[in-house]
Amino acid sequence: MKKMYFAHPVNTYNKPVEKAFVKLIVGTLFGSNSDFIENPNQPHHQVGYDKWARRKVESSTNHKGMNYYYEEVLPHCTNCVAVPFLDGRLGLGVASEAKWFLERNQYVWLVIPIQNVTAKDLATFVRDPFNGLFEVRPTTDEEKNQILGSDPKIVVPHEETRLRTWKIYNRVERPYEEAHLVRMPIPDGFYPTT
Repeated sequence: MKKMYFAHPVNTYNKPVEKAFVKLIVGTLFGSNSDFIENPNQPHHQVGYDKWARRKVESSTNHKGMNYYYEEVLPHCTNCVAVPFLDGRLGLGVASEAKWFLERNQYVWLVIPIQNVTAKDLATFVRDPFNGLFEVRPTTDEEKNQILGSDPKIVVPHEETRLRTWKIYNRVERPYEEAHLVRMPIPDGFYPTT
């Protein structure tokens, strides 16, 4: 059975909002069966990612841990559902995964906030994922083209995606509910020196 890939920001992993997004997606697209969702936030995927990352170091190639998903996970999925930041823009990793499906003429759905979302709104959504704060819908033709072209109107560039994900890179995560509020440039101290 092929599953739908669930592309979502890393700073939602293992948070109540991640579970709320899954409930909303499953309830909207599949009724009640979460077996149809392939969540990259699973221990076996972290093991696969780590192996690919080590292989890159050992072989001195350009392979990165993310290639694990593109070569081992996404080909076993059909279609994708992508969660943007609260301003409706996709982090670069999420957009790249969505792009992979679009390039193969598969469907991509977006989980879009239907209004400006506050931290209080997000807490309400966590309690009731069907409260109307987000909608799950197919990408429009314009959004498909923007994703395929990495248009910054919808795709957050690399450094800004890092800033939206981390307060201190790879050490202190930025809460999802404030990620869309940060602005470039990268502040001093963002990249640890040790």
